[in-house]
Amino acid sequence: MTPAEAAAHYLRRGWSPVPLREKRPFAVGWPSRLFAEADFSDADGVGLHLLDGLCDVDLDSPEALVLAPRLLPPTPLRFGRASSRASHWLYLSDAEMTRYQVEGDCLVELRTGRGKQTMAPPSRHPSGEYVRWEPRTPLGAWPARVDGSALVLAVARIAAGVVLMRQGWDIPRTLASVASPVVVEGVPEVAARWLGWVAAPRPVRRVAVAVSPTYAEAVRQYNREHSREFPSRRVRCPMCGGSGFAAARRGGWACFSSRHTGPGLEGRDCWTGDVLDIDAHAAGVGVAEWLRECGYLEDRLERFAPDVYDEWAGR
Repeated sequence: MTPAEAAAHYLRRGWSPVPLREKRPFAVGWPSRLFAEADFSDADGVGLHLLDGLCDVDLDSPEALVLAPRLLPPTPLRFGRASSRASHWLYLSDAEMTRYQVEGDCLVELRTGRGKQTMAPPSRHPSGEYVRWEPRTPLGAWPARVDGSALVLAVARIAAGVVLMRQGWDIPRTLASVASPVVVEGVPEVAARWLGWVAAPRPVRRVAVAVSPTYAEAVRQYNREHSREFPSRRVRCPMCGGSGFAAARRGGWACFSSRHTGPGLEGRDCWTGDVLDIDAHAAGVGVAEWLRECGYLEDRLERFAPDVYDEWAGR
């Protein structure tokens, strides 16, 4: 297919092809122009002006290429070149442009909007390689339509994964082995949240008490002091990993995610509990142990038999 034929194909789809030289548009005022088939010569590349919700996720790093199939929403339209297969994923979305780079090195970019374009098949890259659709791309396929916030989050997760891989973390293996992994000790919390992992909550503060409260009092105190902050945590369900775990009900929290099919609150799907239940589960400890770690409950052995407690605790 010649550049002119490719441009005609893109025009029939309602897209806006742009003639390129060395990956860049050369026509003056190109963002405001609509080019015709006759405007393309055999020496030109073909760019796609990313208008009307057309988005290109450009995977600029080798690590991003590895993570994309695990973290990006599927789409039938992907292209690249021989040395960088499937490095571009096309979507229809209301996402905003975003770019992640480290010390000038671009990791991944979500490109969209007026004045933004991407070199499309069958262009010849400056390296000499041709830009091609992935094999078995369905004839007449359209980009997947994806919610903008979901696409932006997926790109952020890829960027976080790339940074962690460069620090030695085996992120692909972790993603493949656990459906909803919990944060591994040592992984920065912001990166873990970008990856969609459940970061174990840390004690907000320790409560100094002269007399140890009863267990019931400690539970009430913890829930009272943490419930208001809970909705901002973006907590995922401990059972299914779904993000529908945000609905308050009778002082507790319940998951209404469609990802889980087990029994739940009043016949609904999935897990329910109060804030303390959720935090203790995420930390991987029992409720009483978590209360003690956060300072809401004194250990009776420590209070009433300090010598025995010191020996038992190995002090």
